[in-house]
Amino acid sequence: MPTPDIDWPRLWLEAVGSALSAIVGVVVGIWRWGRNSALAEQQVRNDYIARIESMKVTLHAAEVAHDRRIDDLVDQFKETFVGIRRQFDDGRLYTEQNFVRKDDFREMREEIRDDMRDIKVSLNELRNRKQG
Repeated sequence: MPTPDIDWPRLWLEAVGSALSAIVGVVVGIWRWGRNSALAEQQVRNDYIARIESMKVTLHAAEVAHDRRIDDLVDQFKETFVGIRRQFDDGRLYTEQNFVRKDDFREMREEIRDDMRDIKVSLNELRNRKQG
């Protein structure tokens, strides 16, 4: 059988073309893998950023609600304190005006002094009787 002539330059060009095609395929594959990996990483980052922003909004809303509750409690305490203070002042005013008036107090003090003098005199008389 006769040997066919091999076209070496064509064979060489096809081999180089195949090798270049393989190298380009590998490079494109690596590039696509890197790009998809970067996109996936960016999606994860964006997801975490969205979650963080959602948490910030939730925390801010909770902080506002907490501050509002504290303000309500402070207002209630102020009202209670003002009411107690008003009752205390009203009681003092009533006591000063009605319970012990200055004139009544002077009269009572004079009566007590007179009673004490009478008691002292009575005690001295009793003591003198026992001794005498």
